[in-house]
Formats: sequence, C-alpha cells, structure tokens
Amino acid sequence: MVTSTAKAESVAAEQGVSSEEVQRILAAYWRQSVPASPIELRVRALQRFWTEVDAIHARQKSAMKELCVVLGDGLAAAGRGPRDRHLSTELAHELRRLWPTTLNPRFPEHLVTEPNPLTAAATAFGPAFRFWDYAGTNAWHATEGGRAYKELGDQFETAVREMTDALAALGCPVADSFFADLREAERNLGPVEVLEATVPVESDIPGISISMTATRGERRAGYELLRDVITRHRRAWAETHLTAYLEARWKADLQTAGEAYHRHAADRGKPPTPKQFALMAAAAAANWFAGDLSAVYNVLGLRSPLPPTTYQRGVPDDPAAFTKRLRHVLIAASGARPPKEDILQVSRSAKSYAQLQNWTRASNSIQTFAQHSLAWLEQTEALGRPPELAEFSKRPYFKEHFPALAPDLDDAWRIYCSAIQQVLKDTGRAGGHTTAPHPTTVPPPQPQTDPARVQAGPGDGDTGSRALRESSREPSEGPRPRRGILKLFRRRH
Repeated sequence: MVTSTAKAESVAAEQGVSSEEVQRILAAYWRQSVPASPIELRVRALQRFWTEVDAIHARQKSAMKELCVVLGDGLAAAGRGPRDRHLSTELAHELRRLWPTTLNPRFPEHLVTEPNPLTAAATAFGPAFRFWDYAGTNAWHATEGGRAYKELGDQFETAVREMTDALAALGCPVADSFFADLREAERNLGPVEVLEATVPVESDIPGISISMTATRGERRAGYELLRDVITRHRRAWAETHLTAYLEARWKADLQTAGEAYHRHAADRGKPPTPKQFALMAAAAAANWFAGDLSAVYNVLGLRSPLPPTTYQRGVPDDPAAFTKRLRHVLIAASGARPPKEDILQVSRSAKSYAQLQNWTRASNSIQTFAQHSLAWLEQTEALGRPPELAEFSKRPYFKEHFPALAPDLDDAWRIYCSAIQQVLKDTGRAGGHTTAPHPTTVPPPQPQTDPARVQAGPGDGDTGSRALRESSREPSEGPRPRRGILKLFRRRH
C-alpha cells in the first residue's frame, strides 16, 4: 500500500478497469485528493528539497555569507527578502503542509505542532543530507568562514565516519575518490591569512582618537576549488543512489518499528502499549506520517488501539518571532538587562563588572527559557491545558536556573507561564489553542488482520496512513471498504 500508485496501471489492466478509476479508488482509500500514499508524497517533496539544497550549495561564492542559514530560519524567510539562498516559497509551503505536526511519545493519542518543518524534512532525509550539507558548510568554514582550523583531509574523513558508515549500510556509499579529490583540492588552497578588524573606541580626552585592532578569524583562498569537487561528487552520488536511498530510508524506519513491535510481543507475551510503541516507532511516525502513530500501526497491518487522533494548534505560525518576543517580556519582568548607564561603568568599577556578568548569565538563562517555551506550548496542545511545573518536560533546567526570573521557584514559574500567555494573547493565540481550521487525521479502514500472522516487514499490511483533514469537522470512524478494494491491491502469495 505504501507504493500502490506505481502498481495502478498493472492492477487496472488485470481487473479490466481504467487506471483513472483505480487512482480514484486509491484517493478515496487514503481520504485525500490525490492517490499517492503519505510516504510517496513525502519522498517526492524530499527529492525537490534535495534539488534546491544542491543548487544552494553549488552557487555559493566567496563573497556570500555562510550556508548554515539553510537549516536555520531559512524556512520562515523562504521566498522573502533579497537573498536567493533560501528555499523557494513553493517548497517551503509544501514542507509546512507535509510536516505540520509530529509525535510526542508521552501523548501518542494527540498530534503536536512541528515548529520547524524544514528541520523535520532534513531529519527524514537522514544521513545523506547531513553528510553532503556538512561537507559544503565545512569547506566554507575551512576557507572563508574565519575558522581555517576546521577539519579537512584525514580529519574531515574521520569526522564524518558515522554518516558515511550509515550511507554504506543503506547500500548508497560515498565514493572513496571523493576524499582523495578533496585532499588534492586542499593542497591547492592558499596559505592561512589572519583576519583583523579595527574599531574606534570612545575617548574622554578632547582631540585624542583611539582605535582597537582585534583578530576576527582566519581564511584561506580557494573555496571554489573545494565547492566544485563537492558539487561534482554530490551530484554523481545522487544520480546513482538518490531514488534507492529514499526508498531505503522509509523502509528502514518501518522495518525498525515492525521488528521492535514483534520482538516485544514475543518477549513479553503481549503487544507493547501505545506509549511503548510510540518510542519504537517515533522515527517512522515523525518522518513519514506527520507524527500519526496510528498510521504506522495500519501500514504494518496492525490494529491500532488508539482512539481517533486529535490536534489543536497552540504554537504560533512564526515560532522564532514568538520566542524573540517572549525573551524581551521575560527580561522586562525579571530585570535581567542592565541599564545603559551601568554598562558604561564596566571599565571603571570591578563591582559593576561582576554585576554585568550576573546580568549576562541571567540573560542567557532567559534566552533558553524562551526557546523551551515551544516545549511548553507542545505540552499544552497535548494536555488541552497549560502544563504544571511537575509535568514540564524541561523541568530540570527550569529548576536549576529559575533564579534568573525570581528568587522563589513558584514565583518564577508563575512569571514564566504568565509571560507565555501574554505573548500568545498578543499574537492572537491566547490560551494556546485556536478555532481556525488545522489539519487533523481520520482513521482509515481497519483491516481484519490477526496480529499474530503479521510479518514485521513494511508493506505487508492491507491499509495505510490516515489522511489529513480540517479540524473544524469532528473526527469519526469511516465505513469499512468493500473487501474487493482490499483484494485489488493485496499481495499475492
């Protein structure tokens, strides 16, 4: 069922119906407007993702900024602004549509918002993306990025060994000639140059100007030599392996989930609970079904014990802007930012300097609190209410650093929760929920399958994922399909 559209033509010919009719049957089965399975849709998106990231790396030049923005705030800025190294608006929207939610293993019956669909897509792509993206960004830092000490040659090959081993295990190895060609290009790089910056310093003495020179890094000429070697090998690898690699990725995730399920059932004499299975199948659910654990059950031919999955979005549409705004609110509430006049006194008073260090530590803690607010919002989505401190997944960090907000732990927690609620209200998401339509899932027809007879491998089940639909409708069990529909695509033994 995962790759059923590839068989539509042959099935149509065997059954004496048109291929368009078979595709309509598939679309109805998946409860989507298209016949492709959820995995097929994501594989196609990842192929487009690879094409755009490849082009971003290939057109990088010495005068441009570093490439790490591809996986930073690139999705939020896609198609906006003058820089052309971001992903296209069309692809950014596609990634948001396919990876809008994820799985929290503690609450498998609820979907939670995926705050960064771009990172989720890169995670689904797996070691191939990590390796080739790191190769490009490392080449930049080793030459133009101010860090000429970054690993090249033997150091680079050792640093990426885990990734190359993972690619080899999937049957899609990196050619040995890649590292040899990279070493040859490294020998043609220019010598290490020390980069210096001169900045003016204010002086209290009339007529006297003071400037300060500081080292701001190192560079080596010849980045384009490394870039061209990496681009040539990256494209040769993709031409040979990309299609097989992406198939191996989703098969491996489903195989892992299926084997873990049956191993647990054999060892314990009973199937794992939904929370136990959520830990086993977290990668499969998040990478290929937007966090829907029931879809993993179904595509493996297992009866899902979960009720219809629910989802209410509480995370703002722009998480980066939300955390930035929250940081300012928390700083204002705690007094963690020193007044400007105190900063000016740093060079004149050791006591003021110590105070400034305390302010800096508190500000760093508050920055982390702001980032952890996304976990707070995720738990609000799962619980249907704001979490208590005892339930908060980032509780250990909060209990260690709460003095940055208030001397008392309970007071600090109240300040934190109130600040989040206030920023949510300011951004139009008070209470962490919304009544606007958001995707939720609908259970597909459950197969009459005996779990004891189900094999652990992917593709053995008769059903697939649940499709996304609008949350303005109540989730409900759909009618079971006619047995003829299931027989149409059932594997023949």
